[in-house]
Amino acid sequence: MKSLAVFITFLLLLFPASAANHVPDGWCIETQSRENYNGVTLANGRIGLVSGADLFAVSEIVLNGVYDREYAGGVSRLVRAPLYTGLQLKIEGQPVDHAAVSHWKQSLDMRHASLTTSVQYHGVRIEYTLRALRNLPFMSLGEIAITPDKDVDIELVNKVSFPEELRDGKSHFKMMRDAEEAYRLFKKSYIPNRRPPFGVLSESPASNNPYFATGAGGMLQAVLYGFGGLELTDNGVEQRTPVLPKAWKSLTIKGVGMEKKNIIIH
Repeated sequence: MKSLAVFITFLLLLFPASAANHVPDGWCIETQSRENYNGVTLANGRIGLVSGADLFAVSEIVLNGVYDREYAGGVSRLVRAPLYTGLQLKIEGQPVDHAAVSHWKQSLDMRHASLTTSVQYHGVRIEYTLRALRNLPFMSLGEIAITPDKDVDIELVNKVSFPEELRDGKSHFKMMRDAEEAYRLFKKSYIPNRRPPFGVLSESPASNNPYFATGAGGMLQAVLYGFGGLELTDNGVEQRTPVLPKAWKSLTIKGVGMEKKNIIIH
């Protein structure tokens, strides 16, 4: 057996084999050094996978729009998902020793939103590509290509681990109901980023590169879903519990849902 290709989607879904994408132009960033390694995030709008330096390593997975209990300062943090990318590879019955690999290289392909890690290990070339796919919003795709110099026995196992906050049975999700504290954080989140003459938002308080559409969208979501109390449900857009700060006399939201309703909050 001169070569073996293994393609696996996490959550135990199998896909046909296909070649990894290699882009030899400016879309690719490569590194051959693990010194002072900082992971990159592969995201599809629902999950974000933060890479690690070791083969198959994903340091954490975060869920977009899902928040954990309120922490100090009144800020809830994004929930980390179960780490379902815990691949473990054995060659000739022995786990791969990540400290003993050679020819380590990582390549970030920004055109195809993939990260490929390749190594040599005792006469075996191993290449692993991780993808976050928009058409599979809460999943990722891992492609593994193993090319040995001679016939070898290979065992591949995937294990799931849970972040500490999900191991606590008392963990819960919390919505902020302190209108004045929410209003203070709301202003802090966008006012320092405003730029003249039109008040567009920059990417950070210290930068000057408007227009930052993602930040503007987040600000609008805070108004609609936070202060306005709107929620997307199976029955359409519904209003639950609005929270209006004292500085606002009223809030009017127009054209809500399929019915194009106007909602006025006093």
